[in-house]
Amino acid sequence: MSDNYGPQQGQGGWQPENPGTPQGFKGQPAPGNWQGQQQPNQQPYSQQPYSQPYQSGPEQPQQPYQQQAYQQGPPPGPQQGWQPQAPAGWQPQGAPQPKKKNLGVIVTAVVVVLAIAAGVTVWLVSKKDTNTADGGQASPQAAASDMLLSLSNKDAVGVAQQLDPTEAQVFTDMSGDILGELKRLEIIKPDASTDALTGTAVTMKDLTFDAAKEEKVNDHVTIVKLTGGTVTINSDAANLPFTDKMKQIAGSELDKVQPESKTYNIADVVKDNGGEPIRIATVKRGDKWYPSLFYTMADYWLQDAKKSNPALNTKEAAQSIAAVGAGSPEEAVTGLLDKATAGDYEGVIGMLPPDEMGVLYDYGHQMLLAGNVKSGQAPTDMPKISNLSFSTSAVTGGTQVSLKTATIEADGKTVSIAVDAAAGKVTVEVDGQKQEFTGDNVLQAVMGGSTGSQLPPQIADLIKREFKQVLSLGVVTTEVDGKWYVSPLRSYSGAVLTLLKGLQPGDIDYLLQLAGK
Repeated sequence: MSDNYGPQQGQGGWQPENPGTPQGFKGQPAPGNWQGQQQPNQQPYSQQPYSQPYQSGPEQPQQPYQQQAYQQGPPPGPQQGWQPQAPAGWQPQGAPQPKKKNLGVIVTAVVVVLAIAAGVTVWLVSKKDTNTADGGQASPQAAASDMLLSLSNKDAVGVAQQLDPTEAQVFTDMSGDILGELKRLEIIKPDASTDALTGTAVTMKDLTFDAAKEEKVNDHVTIVKLTGGTVTINSDAANLPFTDKMKQIAGSELDKVQPESKTYNIADVVKDNGGEPIRIATVKRGDKWYPSLFYTMADYWLQDAKKSNPALNTKEAAQSIAAVGAGSPEEAVTGLLDKATAGDYEGVIGMLPPDEMGVLYDYGHQMLLAGNVKSGQAPTDMPKISNLSFSTSAVTGGTQVSLKTATIEADGKTVSIAVDAAAGKVTVEVDGQKQEFTGDNVLQAVMGGSTGSQLPPQIADLIKREFKQVLSLGVVTTEVDGKWYVSPLRSYSGAVLTLLKGLQPGDIDYLLQLAGK
């Protein structure tokens, strides 16, 4: 491995207007949403097949093709503006002001609730539990049409089967463990299933496509154009599968929401967008075609980027990047660092899974060109890293690689790190001076040097448990055609899952108590 350590990569309310009024469709939405604020020269609700969850706080990550689209119910997380409060009567020792919040309580509550929200988001994005191998169609247009009609029939299994199998499998793997954790934490009901996860139903009729405007990107990617049909959205908050304690977060406002139904005409949307059809990217796997969430997102990005950067239209820019891979999970991680250190950004892409991250292989040159990033231009002031060693563990869909040891040189200092996740401690040596960190040490740091006795016992215990979980974080690698690659999506999902495993149902109850619920 090289010495240089390179860069690593209010009520929201239940309102079907949010998925898009006719005016709302004029702009390009974030892929996966029905909503779309006006933006210049961008396409309307490009991802109608995808979902938009109810939002009562910060905007949630975008959602992939799902029957569960257009969910407007409350996520199991805090409402906008929510701040955890200390229980009545509890006061840190020596606090100068009776109403002063304890930093440890606030930080812990916020971090944990964010972890819960992230977990729920992944679950909402990926609530599928089916094998996708039997889907696909003989043509790109048939693939897009069949997937949209599966949405209309409220067929969750059908929707999953119509997705690009590599993408669908990632979401399937991501959802399984996290769904189990959310049930364990009593965030969603234990009997919640993929057939009843949303308070909203979508019906699509009379879909039409413009075959003459179909765009062939390469031998395995084609863009189809949706031009007509109707979309009806029926929403009912009463059908959400969250537990009672999580519904309490939404308060009485949820009870005020009435079921609603709205119908949108796709032809009107196209007309309002200057006659430009809705673009849906399809991918060929074997001899079948599937709609692709990732390629559709990349296509809309590229269409907009080309308007200000004509160089993106060149044949050279459109060439695919070659896969690299490694012989083992550990070598995949070190290989990725080596490529990043050398400024070989095409090589970095080559260390990502060529199946689930295939979109970066096809669009990578254009993305690098758009960002004015050239291979070989690595920063000269990067820290140097050596003495790398890892531990590995089997996870759903791959192997997780976690750090054991590393030595970093930067700004004239040498820092050595040794992680013992099983013991819940990390040893840091700076220029020959060692210090050991455990849950107790971290607790003291949070409390400004005190022992943590000022914290409620449950919060102190939670901080210790989550610290130990953090030490077991890692990146997930997958094997494709005999080589190992680093999976960004699975690594993110694995991090969320690791944090959730550090929680207990009683923690959720206690945090809700702090929130005054």
